[in-house]
Amino acid sequence: MRIPSCGLIIISIAMLLGCASTSELADKPVQLQPGQGIAAIVLDAPNRITQIKYTAKDANGTSFEVPDTKGGPSLYLVPVRAGRYCLQHFRYWRTIFDSVQDLGCFTAVAGQITYAGTIVPSPSLSGAQTDQQFNPSEFETMLHQQYPVIAGLYPVASAAAPPPNSNATPASNLLSTWVQNVPDQQAQTIYVQNNASWSVELVNLRLYNCTNIKPVCVTTSLHVTLGPFARKELMTVEPAQGGESYSFMYDFNYRNVD
Repeated sequence: MRIPSCGLIIISIAMLLGCASTSELADKPVQLQPGQGIAAIVLDAPNRITQIKYTAKDANGTSFEVPDTKGGPSLYLVPVRAGRYCLQHFRYWRTIFDSVQDLGCFTAVAGQITYAGTIVPSPSLSGAQTDQQFNPSEFETMLHQQYPVIAGLYPVASAAAPPPNSNATPASNLLSTWVQNVPDQQAQTIYVQNNASWSVELVNLRLYNCTNIKPVCVTTSLHVTLGPFARKELMTVEPAQGGESYSFMYDFNYRNVD
């Protein structure tokens, strides 16, 4: 997911600043406190990212920092109170990224390892932007390679599995979607599920290639927010002429709201 560059104050600097203190975990047995989970922070850029700070958005949370990266994909595990956290500040090349709105956010789950997305900064002469990408397979590979002990102790936070035989899109996608038959009715319900630890907004839902359906075959505005790991019923479709066959296809647009 792309984080709009308009939400960042971008300041060019020429001086290197000192590294911040960190609280990341080593790969050895760790006992989490009640209400505590593990934030899995992934940053990816060809060169070092420094001064990385996350802010707690809940009253009982504690803001934290992670080490400077060495270039390339870097994973750090940090024990945190369960709750919402957002990327506040980091430096890449000669650019400082300071958040002026909630960006790069995620919600840590107690007793589990929560993948916060992969942060990819892209400074350029014409401006700068930051992507919060969803690459769960790559993350899990890094987790088991770098932190095999901790990975064996705690599960990775994830959305509930879709119903069996629902033909859902994979959980490796940011959103999974499927259609379920309505019991004792000639109707089908469209469902969507957020597989990420941050929120997304469903902007609209489009029905197309339709035959004999109601509601009508159009694009419907939604503006529905799906929280971390949440699922929602979007729409029920049934035949316009009861007892006759019907068919439809669908797609939707969404955006990151953090």
